[in-house]
Amino acid sequence: MDNVENDLNNLNEQVQIHSQEIERIDAKTLSYVPSTWGRDVCTLLNVRADNDWRLLGKRFGYSSSELKHWAMQSDPSMSLLNEWFMTHKADEATYGLVKMLNEIGRTDVERIIRKAVTDAGDLIPDDLPMEIKRLPPIFLSYQWSSQSAVLKLKSNLEQAGYACWMDIGQMGGGDKLFAQIDAGIRGAKVVICCMNQAYPQSDNCSREVHLTISTGKSIIPLQMEKQIWPPEGALGPIMSEYLYVRFYDRETNDPDAWPQDRFVELLGQIRYYVAPDPDMITDKYRNWFVPRSNNLIFIQRKEEKQQLIKIPDDTPLIVTHPQIMISYQWDYQKDIIQLYEKLTKLGYRCWLDIFQMGGGDSLFEKIDIGIRNAKCIISCVTPKYTKSINCRREMALSDALKKPIIPLLLEETSSWPPAGPMAMVFAEKVYIDFRRINDQQEKCFGKEFDLLLIQLKQLIPEVETASSQRYLLDMQRPTTATRHDETKPKRTGSAPTVSQSRACSIM
Repeated sequence: MDNVENDLNNLNEQVQIHSQEIERIDAKTLSYVPSTWGRDVCTLLNVRADNDWRLLGKRFGYSSSELKHWAMQSDPSMSLLNEWFMTHKADEATYGLVKMLNEIGRTDVERIIRKAVTDAGDLIPDDLPMEIKRLPPIFLSYQWSSQSAVLKLKSNLEQAGYACWMDIGQMGGGDKLFAQIDAGIRGAKVVICCMNQAYPQSDNCSREVHLTISTGKSIIPLQMEKQIWPPEGALGPIMSEYLYVRFYDRETNDPDAWPQDRFVELLGQIRYYVAPDPDMITDKYRNWFVPRSNNLIFIQRKEEKQQLIKIPDDTPLIVTHPQIMISYQWDYQKDIIQLYEKLTKLGYRCWLDIFQMGGGDSLFEKIDIGIRNAKCIISCVTPKYTKSINCRREMALSDALKKPIIPLLLEETSSWPPAGPMAMVFAEKVYIDFRRINDQQEKCFGKEFDLLLIQLKQLIPEVETASSQRYLLDMQRPTTATRHDETKPKRTGSAPTVSQSRACSIM
């Protein structure tokens, strides 16, 4: 009975975690604009005029890329105002909006908001002294001994298109500083915690982290020095939920000498939440996400002859209605590109994040569209993958939408299903063993790839190109017994792999 009760408790805990992940995803689609006046105001601002929502957005300080993105939405004014209210306190956002509407000559819209506020029993001051501006989307939280490294980080982030808020000792202390920090965190999309060994013991850093959590902002932890993880102290339970980026040189442990590939990894994580401002990007970081050596797309012509197309650096491929969405953690990008290329050669339309980086919206929005339109999800599982908040969100959304999920095991996990929030998603899934036997082995060109194709053929039967048919025929030439003997993996987990059981459609 004790074992049964423990199992039930564990199951309830996993259900609760899974539900929280889905609720967090749903929260992304909620409107922050007050319902009492939002629809009427947007109806007026959407009408084309010299002082419509576009001028309002420019005065607020939003980039041309963001304005172009909102212009393609069904309700651009609501998209703009939702962004404004999401990054400010409700009263400050309302006051700032009223003041800006007055300045651009939209007293008709201003009257609607003033009346709605008055009807609700509140009052907008006639004299609004507050400064109206869009705050930087990145907030850099750090402990003072890391200031030189964080200044270098700030400079590089801004060259990559991301304005940053950073306390550099120019605002004084006391209440004024705390008020500025509060506004900076609330106005940011992402808070980057630059953690040295002294960071967890800093009261100010701890306050910033707790305010970040309470306001629902996203956190990206950077290890600026070698240290235990999660850190000891009050921040330990919070940071244990996050996958950090190692941001120091292992040879010298010098926080000012972070590896360039780690900076690119950081850009990839930031891009999940916010798009860069193209007007800020320097040549050094233009198209940083494009895999130069592997930026190849294969398309199948009617005459069944493959043609190799090189995509120009400034033209990433955008697949809005994919058949396959590939979910993975950044460390395995090289392997995933190989998998992407091979599947695309066979005629499958695949969604991959590195080809979705352009545009003014966040990558989160594009991932949502990719998952909703995909016919199946390939989940590339590693220990880091199961700990990644972004990957967990992708799986939670895929599971909530009842999308078929095919797990590929790229690294050994402690158990199957892997412990944590993804356990519910993978509990009844049979994985394909894509682990390397040695470092030279390529994951997606072994016989396990054949097993993946069998499942894809069941889930996406319309892909019947000559190349895929020839591939499957070649795969089936050896005897079935020989093939199963050759592909049987060596593993320590308890769940069967696809090669140990029947090939099945994973629903």
